[in-house]
Amino acid sequence: MKKRFVILRGFLAVSLCMMLPSVALAADWDVSTSDDVAEAYTNDTDATVNIFMMDSIAMDSMLYGNAGQGYTINGKGYVISDLILSGAGSTTVNADVED
Repeated sequence: MKKRFVILRGFLAVSLCMMLPSVALAADWDVSTSDDVAEAYTNDTDATVNIFMMDSIAMDSMLYGNAGQGYTINGKGYVISDLILSGAGSTTVNADVED
């Protein structure tokens, strides 16, 4: 009985560790200004950063992506202009964002 408990506990620990990256390593940001977008790029250390535009945004600074991070910019019907990306990582701007 004790051996089964140890095996079950080990299985549970491994299962939780495998689920951790999909739960804890993603961040969602609601942004409405260029400063909000820049903050999502520079201050977030999660592997996946989802940026949801709440308004049209004219960028006034260059965005530097971090190595190992993936950024997605979403914004149904909103316009993001003067977007300059640099650094590492990857950025996807979805089809609903204009410009």
